[in-house]
Amino acid sequence: MRDRRRRIPIPGGKAWGGRQHLVTALSKHAPAVQVTGLVAGLHAVARLPAHLDETELVAAALARGIGLHPMSAYRLNPHSSNHHPQLVLGYGHLPESTIERGIATVADIIHG
Repeated sequence: MRDRRRRIPIPGGKAWGGRQHLVTALSKHAPAVQVTGLVAGLHAVARLPAHLDETELVAAALARGIGLHPMSAYRLNPHSSNHHPQLVLGYGHLPESTIERGIATVADIIHG
């Protein structure tokens, strides 16, 4: 039988450090981006400024070697205009330098 217990980031552990580094990098490079869902595990949700298009941002990031997941991919109606643009950001398995580079790249795309 498979163990289905959630793995909770422990202060001082790798996931905890990634979470803290993600928050720090976002506040440094993209302070207008709001982050939620940090206590949920190894992912966070970044709420983007309303004028941005998730799909365009994901494509621009991919062209620069950064993989992102648009929240619209997880919605029942991905084309609904009732939602702010959001990204699902995984951080649990990434080194801090990768998080920093990724967030700096995304911020550069956001700021044009």
